[in-house]
Amino acid sequence: MSTVRFRSCAFVAILLVSACDKKKDEAAEKGAEPPTTATPAAPAAATGDQIAFASGAMFFKSADGTVKSWGVGSLVGDAPAEPRLKPGAVADLANTKRLAVGGGQTMCAAMNDGSVKCWGNGASGELGDGKENEIDKPVVVPDVTNATAVAIGTYHVCALIGDGTVKCWGNNGFQQASVEKKEKFVTPTAVPGITDAVLITAGGDTSCALGKDGSVKCWGFRCSFDQATDCSKPATIAALAGATDIAAGWQSLCAVDKDAAVQCWGKNDEGQLGSGNTDSIDALSPVKGVSGATAVAAGQMHWCALIKDGTVQCWGSNEYGQLGDGTLPEADKNEFRATAAPVKGVADAVALSCGSGTCCAQIKDKSVKCWGENSSFFGEANEETSNVATPIVVTVQ
Repeated sequence: MSTVRFRSCAFVAILLVSACDKKKDEAAEKGAEPPTTATPAAPAAATGDQIAFASGAMFFKSADGTVKSWGVGSLVGDAPAEPRLKPGAVADLANTKRLAVGGGQTMCAAMNDGSVKCWGNGASGELGDGKENEIDKPVVVPDVTNATAVAIGTYHVCALIGDGTVKCWGNNGFQQASVEKKEKFVTPTAVPGITDAVLITAGGDTSCALGKDGSVKCWGFRCSFDQATDCSKPATIAALAGATDIAAGWQSLCAVDKDAAVQCWGKNDEGQLGSGNTDSIDALSPVKGVSGATAVAAGQMHWCALIKDGTVQCWGSNEYGQLGDGTLPEADKNEFRATAAPVKGVADAVALSCGSGTCCAQIKDKSVKCWGENSSFFGEANEETSNVATPIVVTVQ
């Protein structure tokens, strides 16, 4: 693990509008790509327990469709008067099918009736209600029916529809919300050329869909490792034919290929590609040391993979201990590891979710283990702990 640089603006999850967020807004106005997180939206068939994150909030959806949340800030979902350190039910999210993945300043949920609800920041039209404002309780997104999953990028949102099509809305500076024209879409618009998707993901200014035949199509910024690719329309990543999972992070993307290896492309300044170095790579790059992968999850600058034996391996930034290897960097420094290694103390994991600097694994015995940046995520029993380098059990119900 190497010390790479000091950060002038670390992501602080407990603040909805922080100094980082202001810099993100300024970057967006200049055409830059501000950080976000994202992990892939689950296929329509996945209706079990689920962990999800947003800025300052953590969510647990039970198999019965109830949702509990806790944390600090307006994204908790029901506008609590004070920070909530214990899981509390969100009445407006009863009968939830799937929570969105990749939530940052905005959060959404696909409901059992096929509708989508969103709340939080809507300055770029992320709430899909035709307005550009901020709302601290879920509102129904118009013109979306039969939705099965939702994915959120930095300032855009996409919904997977039951017939395999995709609708997106929000910022479209890199045509990540629609391929037709570069402008904001404050209400949902269909993405042309996507007809058989079973999974979607959004991260930064990129969106991707995994087809039922294992094909991968992406659009928006860095839609392909091939710089000559036209990203203004969904581009097929032929080298990933037969993929079983895909996730979009901030300027990097990873997929589980047909051989259960993890292949990545994009930004690599903190070892996000898991290639063993920080060299820029204009090709698919296999993550060293990872085999038997069943899923991938992206943080802001780190990645983790769920392995078929129930273990988890992570690589990239370790600023908050989010690699789960028991190490923390010195104060005000960020360290990274450019190769994958196992997360300590995690076995029999059945699902994996990551936020900006945090990850949680759902264990076969129904427990949940989390590591990385705490920021009130880990509940009342762990409120004194800022960053957790070795996974701890977190109460989610």
